[in-house]
Amino acid sequence: MIEMTTEILFEHLQHLVRSPLMHGLIIAMVFDILTGYAKAFKLKRFDSKVGTNGIIRHILVLMMVFIVGTYSRALGHVGVSVGTCTFFLTNYLISVAENWEALGLPFPPQLKPFFNQMRKNSDAVLAKELKVDMLKVEDDEGGD
Repeated sequence: MIEMTTEILFEHLQHLVRSPLMHGLIIAMVFDILTGYAKAFKLKRFDSKVGTNGIIRHILVLMMVFIVGTYSRALGHVGVSVGTCTFFLTNYLISVAENWEALGLPFPPQLKPFFNQMRKNSDAVLAKELKVDMLKVEDDEGGD
């Protein structure tokens, strides 16, 4: 059994904080926030709820990466730490790219079909969900 002391956990937390992946994640988060606000400004869609939810999501992601990263490193499973950080880093980079494209900034033409396909799939899922919810409402109202 591995002994977990505060000193050991703090040492692994320091290693995590110094990790280039962690630096990349934080930089990607900052760019996601900046491009998200720029996109909202351009599209004139400022919403305090969306902003608050985004900040809460960023904080929760950081907390999860710090907790999972610290404990997995302390237990000798650095791969779990790297995988967790890489997963969220990838998600943030995709979000930044989507915001970047929505702002109309220069974007590699080879990637545009990929992001358009992701958006179409996302829109299709949303439309399907809305249709299901509308049918439920109609059924409930019709039964009275």
